Amino acid sequence: MLDDVLERAVIVDSREIPSNIVTMNSQATLVDETNSEVMTGRWSIRPTRISRKDA
Repeated sequence: MLDDVLERAVIVDSREIPSNIVTMNSQATLVDETNSEVMTGRWSIRPTRISRKDA
């Protein structure tokens, strides 16, 4: 399964990624729209969940 995904992957230069896309090793700010809580940090993006690396 992972092999299939990696075979379809397209490697691009980081300068080609739009600034509104979160990638590996990105720093992002998340805003909870229900209470306006703001969270900024580095996040580990996984297929099944998003987990914060630095609290």
